[in-house]
Amino acid sequence: MVALWEVPMPNVVMHVAAVGLAALMAVGGAIGGASSARAETADLREDIADWLLRLYEDDATLYFCSQRLEDRRVRFSEITERDPYLSAPVREKLNEIIKQAIPKTWVLMSGEAVASTVNEGSVFARDRASASDVVADFEESQTVLRASVVRNHLDIARLKIEIVLTQKDGRICDSATRQWHFNTNTLDRVPAPPFSATAVDIYDINATLRDGLRTTIPRNLGAEEDVPFMVTSKLEGQRCAVSSEQLTRQLFDAAREIQDNTGIAVSDGAGRAFVPLSPDEAETVPHLQVLATTSVRIAEEHADDVAVITFTWRDGARRRPGESRIVALQPGALKRCVDGSASSSGRDNRLEIFLANARKSEAHQSTMAPLASPFQVGDLLEIDLTIDQPVFPYCWALLQDEDEANGLVFYPFSERSANRPLDAKTYRIPHDLNKPDQKLLAPGTILFHCFVIKNRAPNALLNRWLEAHKAQRYLDWNEVESLAKEFRQITNISEIYAWIRVEAS
Repeated sequence: MVALWEVPMPNVVMHVAAVGLAALMAVGGAIGGASSARAETADLREDIADWLLRLYEDDATLYFCSQRLEDRRVRFSEITERDPYLSAPVREKLNEIIKQAIPKTWVLMSGEAVASTVNEGSVFARDRASASDVVADFEESQTVLRASVVRNHLDIARLKIEIVLTQKDGRICDSATRQWHFNTNTLDRVPAPPFSATAVDIYDINATLRDGLRTTIPRNLGAEEDVPFMVTSKLEGQRCAVSSEQLTRQLFDAAREIQDNTGIAVSDGAGRAFVPLSPDEAETVPHLQVLATTSVRIAEEHADDVAVITFTWRDGARRRPGESRIVALQPGALKRCVDGSASSSGRDNRLEIFLANARKSEAHQSTMAPLASPFQVGDLLEIDLTIDQPVFPYCWALLQDEDEANGLVFYPFSERSANRPLDAKTYRIPHDLNKPDQKLLAPGTILFHCFVIKNRAPNALLNRWLEAHKAQRYLDWNEVESLAKEFRQITNISEIYAWIRVEAS
């Protein structure tokens, strides 16, 4: 490992009329049973309809609220493509099942349907003064039924339906919530799986790619501006579903799908275009990075069935780790892949994989940014660390060359610094953390990374950290991953980082 530093661092509301709810629910179930719903999904629809019926019979407050309602419209907030847990066909079928469970005597108002008619200028929209009137009318509905899905299992998802009844002044009169588990392949009802405390969210890969394109590109990037991008994958092979080549193809497909469905130009042709970058260009050009790796957070028996997809906008500015999602693949998909880290992922591969498994919490909005990008050999290292509330940061430098990757503990470096949180302000590293100046001695790339916690780290972990600093040596990568694993088990921890790139002067 070449030394780079001179000084070792150590309730859609559902308005339900009191008189008719029980009968209407029964009728709704009968109509739904004769509808086009596939037989294997009928039990889920019937369970939802039965739950709505029992709400009327069992909930006295709901009965009281429903008597006071005159508006007989149900505003249904569907599961949308911006909730990337399900593939499009499964999502659409599930939304249809829920619609069929709502009594037919109610006027169903669908959020997606309203948006579509506003965009298309349909008859529904032309009957009103403007598109805004259509939206306002939709929002006035006092009965809301809101559906959402989460997924902590490869083949099982959890559907939650919330019903909220509001009064005319907007106050909630009553609400109720119910959850069901279903098989994502058949939509059959299934028992709740025995989730462990370490269960992680599982996403659909195609929906994740679409959502990543929408949410990762900076909002201040003009709608007509091109998006430079680079896809990096640890997994390669002609039949590998998450190889760099396959992911690049899927990224273009996702961009075209967004354009086709919304009219927003995000792919080749008019408007925004995606422009692939070489690894050398990506060192200096702001760009979207899509990274695919294996997951260290999934159970071993499912290791060949999932991958981690991470979206990051890399521009040298202040930022936290990108959005990482564990996505479901076809059974055994990764068995068709080979380890491509040596040939395709570039010199930052191990560091990128480290970030792909990073954690971030909305409880902490701390950021970090280098004062130059790139630095020149001989420059002093300078980084701004902005703290939004008193926290304990644990910072180190992670380095990689052609042969190995290592870590160097930086802060805290003593019992005194470890026992004192940093106040909310901007710190200039290293000076404001009482560390000597660090001169950058050689070209290369450093990942300067911090774990951010509201409370001090547990004693055993802190002692390991301080011992590593006291030894004034590089940690091998096994030691780095062992320390990181312990930090990532702490509740509400955040991770922030800055890429330090050094060029020959």
